[in-house]
Amino acid sequence: MIDLEKRVHNCEKCKKGKLRDVLPYPPVYSFGNPEGKELVIVGQNPSTREFVNGFLVDGSDVEKRRQSQLTYFDRRNYLFFNELERFFEGKVREKMHWVNSPWEKVGYLDIVKCPTRPLNGQGQWSKLPQKMQRIIISNCEDYLIEQLSLYKPRIIIAYGADVGRWFSKHFNVSYEEFEDVTAQLGSKRVDIIFIPQRQGPHSKPEVVWVQKKILKVLMQ
Repeated sequence: MIDLEKRVHNCEKCKKGKLRDVLPYPPVYSFGNPEGKELVIVGQNPSTREFVNGFLVDGSDVEKRRQSQLTYFDRRNYLFFNELERFFEGKVREKMHWVNSPWEKVGYLDIVKCPTRPLNGQGQWSKLPQKMQRIIISNCEDYLIEQLSLYKPRIIIAYGADVGRWFSKHFNVSYEEFEDVTAQLGSKRVDIIFIPQRQGPHSKPEVVWVQKKILKVLMQ
């Protein structure tokens, strides 16, 4: 386990005061193993459902938690990820050479590392007061920046409007829905594809647009 993993898995920045009550579960370093992945999806935050439904391990044993996250896609997973897999079918699959699952070649990280649960029990991240959101993001975002600098993906898919705005702010790029930009990640240039998260399935034109953008980068 590298130092960054240890710091994330043992992080307690938010486990105090009122924040502790809305963050009932431990941090999620990643879904699957991001190491060596040329393409990484970045979302807002994990869902409490991952722990409630037993898809991820809770508890004090850090290594067991870590292994449940690294092997997440080897087991049954939350349906949220099924929708994302549509972007990696067809010609993208042929180019990426994944066999059983696109997650063999695609990494998944979140800006916020801990699942959130509002005090009234209704909803997830979007139901938290904005002041709480800002504090939690501030506590977490340096971890994501370190992860991206460590894994150096060629393509980042910023999934969700809030995620797109975060990238716009931190990488000094313009955010427009369903657009792509090139940004500087350390000494490396990285392509960022902005996808505003939708409720329900993505339409076929949206999927085709994202696939074309991915292929354009992979064929360079």
